[in-house]
Amino acid sequence: MAQSRRAVVWSVCGCLVWLGLATGTLESVAQEKPKVQETSKDSDWTPTSDREKRAVQRAAELGVDLRRIDEVPDTSPDPMEKFRYLTSLMLLENLYDGPNGKVASLIKDMAAAGRIGGYCLYAYGGFETKQARANFEFFCKVLREVTRPPEKLDETEWWYQDIVVYSLLVPMDRELAFAAIMHAQSLDWYFSPRNDTAREYFEGTHTYGREHVPCFDVYESFLRIRELRKLGTGEGAERLIDHMFRTDCVQALDVMLRLKEDLRYDADDNRYSYPYILHPKDGRQRAEQAKRWKRINVDVQAKRELFRLDGTLPEQDAKGVTQRLANMLSHNKWWVRLYALEAMRQTPPLADADLAKGLLKDERTEVRRSAEQVIQVAKAYREELRRKAEVERIRRSGAQRPSDLKDSDR
Repeated sequence: MAQSRRAVVWSVCGCLVWLGLATGTLESVAQEKPKVQETSKDSDWTPTSDREKRAVQRAAELGVDLRRIDEVPDTSPDPMEKFRYLTSLMLLENLYDGPNGKVASLIKDMAAAGRIGGYCLYAYGGFETKQARANFEFFCKVLREVTRPPEKLDETEWWYQDIVVYSLLVPMDRELAFAAIMHAQSLDWYFSPRNDTAREYFEGTHTYGREHVPCFDVYESFLRIRELRKLGTGEGAERLIDHMFRTDCVQALDVMLRLKEDLRYDADDNRYSYPYILHPKDGRQRAEQAKRWKRINVDVQAKRELFRLDGTLPEQDAKGVTQRLANMLSHNKWWVRLYALEAMRQTPPLADADLAKGLLKDERTEVRRSAEQVIQVAKAYREELRRKAEVERIRRSGAQRPSDLKDSDR
């Protein structure tokens, strides 16, 4: 129940931002507001708890009257902006009396929306000044405060928190927002089940009809800049890399080929290029290796899509790709071995239990886990092929329908 409510909060807020509510324009919404709400236009909203009263008082110090939070005036601030004031003031009350009134300024920017990105420009190239770093650290301090688990697991507290976190992150560029939340929090926080909706937002899986094609752009940007800017380096990036491969090995390998192997696509020449090709022998070998991996990845993507269409693949086609993946299982880079296993796991006809058994004692936990799952997937796929063959044999013989025959097999 709580998870679905948070999902609604993020999705509804996303719609509001795209419709222009975050910019302070509510004319269209005011026209569509139900008539039953017009009767309460002149009534004041009365704060009840001490926390709400403190929020109203501090909002008044910022020049905003929150008592009439439901009214729809022709001038800004609009009701949505007032609501952001209220929720942020309630959650940031422990930081409100911080140095130089920065939190008050941040609250103003957040409530108005669209002006928050300036706090995080340090995560971009060309903004390496001390002041840019200080602004970024301050913003991350606020993020840490609003993402801190409430002492009491009250659903209302979580709901307020989601609203404020969303209001802080959504108005800015997604790459800046992700860099900030990774610097402010931990990967344990990011990968907790409670933050599924946040991951959906950052991975772009909220796009209707394309939920199966995640976008790792924000991860790639963060991995590229994290060492240079010393962002979120309290823990390694291996868990994020592992998450990409387990979510979509094809997209993940493309990211790693750009990050680690410097494989680039030249739109002008309509072809891939590799800068090391002009270097000595070692550079040429790396270039050829990256291109081989890219070719394998193209084949894996094609076979995976065909499997998703038909539920099977011709054995000879699958065997050819599996043999090429087998060569990657002995590579010294752990993410290369992980890719080969995940390609098998995510496309069952490619799974080879005998090959996977050789990595059950791999030095990396991520690789060992995938190897175990590949063995299970290979067994399940062979069993499914056996079952389908039996169903087909019975059909041809005209015998009685077997008990394990599914409706889809009719």
